[in-house]
Amino acid sequence: MKLYHYWRSSCSWRVRWALELKGIPCEFEAVNLLEDQQQTTSHLERNPMGQVPVLEWQDARSKERFLLSDSLAILSWLEANHPSPALLPKDPLLGARTLELQNIIACGTQPIQNLVVLKHYSSDQKARLGWAQHWNLRGLRAYESQLERHQPKGASYSLGNDPTWADLSLIPQCYNAFERFQVSQQDFPRISAIYQHARATEACKRASPEAFQPQ
Repeated sequence: MKLYHYWRSSCSWRVRWALELKGIPCEFEAVNLLEDQQQTTSHLERNPMGQVPVLEWQDARSKERFLLSDSLAILSWLEANHPSPALLPKDPLLGARTLELQNIIACGTQPIQNLVVLKHYSSDQKARLGWAQHWNLRGLRAYESQLERHQPKGASYSLGNDPTWADLSLIPQCYNAFERFQVSQQDFPRISAIYQHARATEACKRASPEAFQPQ
């Protein structure tokens, strides 16, 4: 397997973390978004949207080459083909809760404050910061509210003591909000606790931006 990714891409981090948790060997090839490498002909052939991540693999029998883009699609494929440890609960309601939380971030927050959106929105850095803060606050407030309703007492992660797809989306978004866009953690005690716990785990560390930051 090869993952085309960017070190600070939250979508890439989701997939890197899933690969670590499932113990799946993978080669990593950097696509530098700041240098517009996602718009090169070779990458657009991998993903016409010009985004990361993209997972590439070869079928062992047919030798056919496959490409799969979009982090959520990749997570779904990994879960189906490498089901242990499970990152999507088998219980129907818990599985639905996982998707509900995941999509607050993956659909309702991250895309709106993504680099391509910020660049289109304004060339002014202060205006970009205000925009990113607004959408991060909106998403995290909704997520925190859902945790108040559904997080089990004493749970280390969003829906229990094991990470799910929800956490794989939440933690990279927290990195963006808290460490890049100057959003305070004080109003998000449950999210902050999950973030601090997850960031201290070895799998999360190995998948984190710091582990892939260019030297």
